[in-house]
Amino acid sequence: MLLARLGFDYLEVDGTRIRPSAASAISLMGRALDLPVIQRVAGIHRAYFGPALEGGARGLSVPGVESEADAREVVAGSRYAPLGARGTSEPGPHNDYEDDPQDLAGLNREVHVTLRLSPDMPATVVGRIAAIEGIDAIEFEGAAPKDHAGTLTASVAAVRAAGTLLAAQAIRVEDLTALAQAGVQLLRFADDVDLLAEYFSKSLARLRRP
Repeated sequence: MLLARLGFDYLEVDGTRIRPSAASAISLMGRALDLPVIQRVAGIHRAYFGPALEGGARGLSVPGVESEADAREVVAGSRYAPLGARGTSEPGPHNDYEDDPQDLAGLNREVHVTLRLSPDMPATVVGRIAAIEGIDAIEFEGAAPKDHAGTLTASVAAVRAAGTLLAAQAIRVEDLTALAQAGVQLLRFADDVDLLAEYFSKSLARLRRP
């Protein structure tokens, strides 16, 4: 509720660290507040996608993508026909309990898919993956903010040429600003605990000044 009130565009939940029921509860709250919830899943296998999407998540953040074949497997498991092979189901959290769950094109538009790639992946492969229909964003897992304007320049250019969003995370506002200046459009605070710790640390330092 606080994040929605503050104007955040979305919330990412690490579904590998909490129970599916808890992740679904967060996703449902996000839908009620018009704050899309993206759920990080454990890997590229479509068995991970169903509980997240059927539980109400608006999208997926998928690690472990090592090839074009992996990326196409993610699309197949997360998108309805004709883009993918995701199975249809009765009305539920995934479609706000609408009576007609068969608006597959509309449901596909609501799902956001971010692939988390290795920063060591060749830029040519990155570009081919980014161009696959059904992939919305690319994130280079473990990359530092400076890498996006340095060692990752060719990969960043390949993603942008494909018309796909760039995603990245950082703890400090200064680093997020640097990422935005490097062309990253989908920004995320890396950890709410770290963010709170930094805020309170700075606040205490100011209060304790003589």
